[in-house]
Amino acid sequence: MVFLKLLIVAYLVVEILAVVMALAAIQLKPFRAMFIVVGVIMPAIFLYAAVKSLFSKKQMPQFNAEIARVEDDIETERVRLFGGDPTCPSFSNRWERMYQAYLEKLVASAAKTSEHLVSIGTRIHLGKAA
Repeated sequence: MVFLKLLIVAYLVVEILAVVMALAAIQLKPFRAMFIVVGVIMPAIFLYAAVKSLFSKKQMPQFNAEIARVEDDIETERVRLFGGDPTCPSFSNRWERMYQAYLEKLVASAAKTSEHLVSIGTRIHLGKAA
């Protein structure tokens, strides 16, 4: 509850600052109103985006060997032009390993869900038989 109160107080402070800055800095009323509206809406949009990005799962882009090869060629050209050490492990190796780990996680999650579904069916069947 304290967090919610602090969030509301912070939102009100931001709104007051946005209105005061718009009134002090912008002389034309249409532009002033537009900036005040944007200042009022922006914290809510930021909060929504932050919560959505924290609690949503994003899909991993599928590994594509041709794109990975091109990225490695670009890295080789970068080293040839500018010097330095190539990234190790290479982009393609990292991408392939990350995609494999992502697929393993998906398979494990699907297997776990499947086990839960089977156990529900078994419990229902056993419940009717008893």
